[in-house]
Amino acid sequence: MSYSENNPQAGQILAKAAKRAAAALEITPQQLALILGTDERDLEISIEPESNQGFRARQFIQIFQQLQSLLGSNSAMAHWVATNNREFRSAPIDVMQTELGLDEVHAYLEFMSK
Repeated sequence: MSYSENNPQAGQILAKAAKRAAAALEITPQQLALILGTDERDLEISIEPESNQGFRARQFIQIFQQLQSLLGSNSAMAHWVATNNREFRSAPIDVMQTELGLDEVHAYLEFMSK
């Protein structure tokens, strides 16, 4: 039995945390849905923690936390996400919306945090 089966609110909490991180990064609900590979309506209800979308949501929240530790302010984090980056040859928001892009941004920030 998984954690989410024992705690039906876990999916609601995960969705709320992902939406809060997105808001701080000035990422729209439509962009967040693309990043997580889910429908925008699902973000209003719940994200199953054990699903692929749940994994991506946790990874997105980790990206938010890494940016927070590196940059501090919401405005600086939002600027970083929206500005072209030489490493990605694009803005991180555009990269995160691709299949492997979320992994790339996560790995890059993990490396930069060390």
